[in-house]
Amino acid sequence: MNLGTLLIMTALLDGSTTSGVQVADGIVVETWASDPMLVDPVAFCIDEQGRVYVAETARQERGVEDTRTQPYWNLDDISLQTVEDRLAMYEKWAHRRSDGMNHYTAYEDRIRRLVDTDGDGRADLQTVFSGGYNDPLDGTGSGVLVHRGDVYYTNIPHLWRLRDRDDDGVADEREALLSGFGVRIALRGHDMHGLTWGPDGRLYWSIGDRGYNVVNREGVRISDPTSGAVFRCEPDGSNLEVFHTGLRNPQEIAFDDYGALFTGDNNSDAGDEARLVHVAEGGQTGWRMEYQTLDGVNVRGPWVQEGIWKTAHEHRPAWVLAPVAHVGNGPSGLVHYPGLGLDARYDDHFFMCNFSGTPEHSQVKSFAVEPDGAGYRVVDVHDFASNVLCTDVDFGYDGRMYVSDWVEGWYQAENGRILTIHDPRHVDDPRIAEVTTLFSGGFDSLTDDRLTELLEHDDQRVRLRAQFELASRGPQSIGSFVRMTGSGSPRLARLHAIWGLGMIARGTEDPEPAMRPLLSLLLDDDREIRAQAAKVLGESGWSQCAPDLVELIFDPEPRVVYHAVMAVGRLGHGEGIDAITEMLWSNDDRDLHLRHAGVMALFWLDDPEALLALSRDEFPAVRLAVLLALRRSGDPAVSSFLQDSDPFIAAEAARAINDLPIDAAMPALADQLERFSSPASGTSMRDAPIEDRTALLRRALYAGQRIGRARDAAAIADVALLESNPIGMRREAVAVLSDWREPSVRDRVNGAHRPVVGERDVEGWKTVLARALPRLVQSEDVELATSARALSGKESVALDDSVTWSILEDSEADLRERVACLTQLHSSSGEGDRAIRSALDADEPVLRGAALRLLADDRPQEAVEEIADDLQRDGISLRQHAIGVLGTIDSPRARTMLKDLFGQTRTGELPTALHVDVIDAFDGQEGETPDMMRSLAFGDDPLARYRSAWVGGDAERGRELVLYHSGAACVRCHIVEGRGGTSGPDLGEVADRLDRAALLESVIDPGSVVAAGYGDASAMPEMIHLLDPRDVRDIVEYLATRR
Repeated sequence: MNLGTLLIMTALLDGSTTSGVQVADGIVVETWASDPMLVDPVAFCIDEQGRVYVAETARQERGVEDTRTQPYWNLDDISLQTVEDRLAMYEKWAHRRSDGMNHYTAYEDRIRRLVDTDGDGRADLQTVFSGGYNDPLDGTGSGVLVHRGDVYYTNIPHLWRLRDRDDDGVADEREALLSGFGVRIALRGHDMHGLTWGPDGRLYWSIGDRGYNVVNREGVRISDPTSGAVFRCEPDGSNLEVFHTGLRNPQEIAFDDYGALFTGDNNSDAGDEARLVHVAEGGQTGWRMEYQTLDGVNVRGPWVQEGIWKTAHEHRPAWVLAPVAHVGNGPSGLVHYPGLGLDARYDDHFFMCNFSGTPEHSQVKSFAVEPDGAGYRVVDVHDFASNVLCTDVDFGYDGRMYVSDWVEGWYQAENGRILTIHDPRHVDDPRIAEVTTLFSGGFDSLTDDRLTELLEHDDQRVRLRAQFELASRGPQSIGSFVRMTGSGSPRLARLHAIWGLGMIARGTEDPEPAMRPLLSLLLDDDREIRAQAAKVLGESGWSQCAPDLVELIFDPEPRVVYHAVMAVGRLGHGEGIDAITEMLWSNDDRDLHLRHAGVMALFWLDDPEALLALSRDEFPAVRLAVLLALRRSGDPAVSSFLQDSDPFIAAEAARAINDLPIDAAMPALADQLERFSSPASGTSMRDAPIEDRTALLRRALYAGQRIGRARDAAAIADVALLESNPIGMRREAVAVLSDWREPSVRDRVNGAHRPVVGERDVEGWKTVLARALPRLVQSEDVELATSARALSGKESVALDDSVTWSILEDSEADLRERVACLTQLHSSSGEGDRAIRSALDADEPVLRGAALRLLADDRPQEAVEEIADDLQRDGISLRQHAIGVLGTIDSPRARTMLKDLFGQTRTGELPTALHVDVIDAFDGQEGETPDMMRSLAFGDDPLARYRSAWVGGDAERGRELVLYHSGAACVRCHIVEGRGGTSGPDLGEVADRLDRAALLESVIDPGSVVAAGYGDASAMPEMIHLLDPRDVRDIVEYLATRR
């Protein structure tokens, strides 16, 4: 017996490893497999013989990257359009890695097959079913699904189909069915997941916000590099289409008993919450990957600023569907209960893995959904199993739940388990034994009559497989399905029969024989039968059923109306537009799913003349639906809605023009600035809700900057001057003017990569500044006035020097404004030297530091003398600013002073609060002596530079880092100021628990001490790869205030 076998046997015999998993009394948890038999399991599936296929990863931050730890390529990342672009980006930045491009190929992801050969409830045989997934473009292998010998595997950039012809546990065929997924990096783990079968016989799966640019098998390009989505295709990869988009990081997806699809989608660590999403066809959830790196006053862009992540609320953007509810904080695996093995409570329930980085705060949650109008609500949310770091969950054909356990942390650690959970009271249920026999024996040998009987089975998987097999036999099965659709059959059996007829219709040139029997079901007493019959008829392409579907639009049940409207639109039945319009105005935007159905129908009808007529409809709900349909086609006609009498519709038009974008409509959007530039304007939005005003104005300001005419600059300045405008937008207007010469390549609203091209009127802009800035610097809003004054100094715009001097010399004035006054006087008056002297004499550290920087630029030797004086004084802040300026001066004396200061950090002569400043300043020194000094001081210890960062920080800046730093993402795991995650300790009173030294240690070496109740190992990533010593010092300073 070799060592590897001994280790595996030891792990399997250790039943105590499941003791920490908490379940209800009477429920049994057992270890089915454990490392080293499997390691780092991301997802798994179970084949018809009960064998488990595990998707394992070894490439996290070792080939599969994360923009939070490589911020240097962020601007490149958000510009990528194809997977080939991503490869070129890797090559561009390969010099940042010690092993160059080899970094991406050193480790591989793989699929491992596990088998319980002796039936004792423990796996005892493993093979690497398929490996070698280590191409630089490969992502995390995150989805695996087995179906009749085909193993589907999602690993960016491909959807793979694998086959093991000789059944030796190793795939001998590998085919990329589709390619082009994963255009961008985004965040680690935002890969392709969630393979499952839909009730229509198609393959469905999800992708996170790494985007896609795929040419499907029919030659159609399907592209969106900015967001996550759910796709579907035929089993052979044909007819790929996007089913739902705008997702952030959907992992698993699952259908309920009635054919509705759901997924869990994660939060962005900015106070938003994870969401349960109804994956409606054609639906948009509203996320785009560029939001993740938007911080500050526009943190996460419209996602947070306009409440896209929230459930339904009054001013929610209309182009997105609201989530059903907020469930969990780290949704991962998701499965629908098939119907056997547990108590009746769990009928039509879902089970979702909630992965939070530590077992103590992770669970398998259970919940159900109920119809709520045309949409859904969540009920019965509770923990089914807790204290397990679960990544995926599924049900075996043996009646047991299987759960993959990551064991600890966020990164691979060569740990992993597969657990089973079962209720002993149901283990001997003969129906479970029947399920096992059916799947192990196969369905292809069963008769039509037997398959028809199985449509009534209590197990959802049996019903589905029987449906698939019958449908695969073609038109000969129509009679069997039709008989089962009768009212005497069980409800779920009738639904499967309807779906089976739909599969036959889709696979034949003439859908009528399979579809005509469904017409009578449109009048059925059961609302679900009516709804699903309408849905299937609409997808069939059989146009003769359209008049019957139009009548169904007036059904009293919202779900029936939803599917009828979608069906009429899909069939392109223009005669149904009046019924659709009537539904829209009678709904009056109350049911968002009904509005969505109306929008999709109008979009599919593709009748520009009809839409033009409806754009003038008296009912706002109709006009809004027309606008949203035009948005889907990117039609510049949306600009006509900018002047709509309903400000919500006007704001929605602005969203469409800027956020898509629709470039041809951009001038019209910029022209809306006139509505915010004068209180006398006849089309002023002064009385509109602030949410609508802000949404329109923010985008109009950016449109004006992009177009770059003098009149646009003038209108932007007038927005800043008009006091009735929202103060945030007045500040934004000044920021837009400040960025006029060389606008950022990023969209100021949503962060998209949108370089401004073409000529800009700089002279006209200067004229505007000369008119507006003298008035703006007088604003009572300090931030606005300071920004205006800084701009005037930067562009040498003359101001009233007497006012500027009075502010500079006023010790009670806001410090930011005093610094701006100093800069302005230095650049635009003839008294720059006097201004510097005044600021130096003020003895205020920040102001004196600003003066030193100006002096260092003008007369560096004088600055050195001033700095030498400061270093002899007592104030820590004063000396910190002086040291920072010293590091910018290139002179022999400055270099000598820095060497002396660096030496004092080693001897202890210098106060610890100054060490970080000296180390930062000394980093700019080059040469043999500085290099030797740094080597002696720090050696090979990566933490050495951080050891002094426990005192001397800026608490205000530290707060901003804790709340908004996209890389560190503290609020992902910690509650801070009332918001954040729970997988790490609450930071509300952390200073009462830890002194400064311990606070520093918890940031730079989180694994050294783990807080009680948070497991044996820290899930917190190493912050030294994300934060520099100054960042850490400021964070510690802020945390020290949390009492």
